[in-house]
Amino acid sequence: MIKFLSTFANIIAAIAAVITATAAWIGVTTWKKQLKYGKHISIIWECMEAIRAFRDYHDTWYVYAYADSNNSLLKSELLPIQADLQEASLEKIKHRFNSLDKIVVKNDFQWRNYASDLEREVVLINSLLTQNKEDPIGAIALNSQLVVRNTKLKEMVLFLDFALEELESSYQ
Repeated sequence: MIKFLSTFANIIAAIAAVITATAAWIGVTTWKKQLKYGKHISIIWECMEAIRAFRDYHDTWYVYAYADSNNSLLKSELLPIQADLQEASLEKIKHRFNSLDKIVVKNDFQWRNYASDLEREVVLINSLLTQNKEDPIGAIALNSQLVVRNTKLKEMVLFLDFALEELESSYQ
């Protein structure tokens, strides 16, 4: 009986040693991955934050710009401020995407080009609103053109959100 208990204790000790070694290996592997990819994850999160900030600033700017383009009574001195905030958020996206290109994905200017595409859509929307203010084309014509541009911008932002989430998951 003592021999059986001794053998059983040795088996339990061996199982405990295997579990401990496995846990240590997982811990060290996770720690090494955090050291190696911590900066990558940080940059990806900064890009995600910049995209969300841009979306907020763009939405607010768009409300003011649309009202202004229709010569509405809702004139606001906040429009230039919102335009500046939107522009600053685009610049932040460009800067963050440059870091993403250089440090994380290392594929030339892929993400920087995405930022330029975003900026181009904003410029096109602004151009439509400015043209309408100078030479009104009618609400239906303006809105149909704006729907196309706004849909494209929204799809771009959703694509960037999804791509950043995929990139984030590849480093975790």
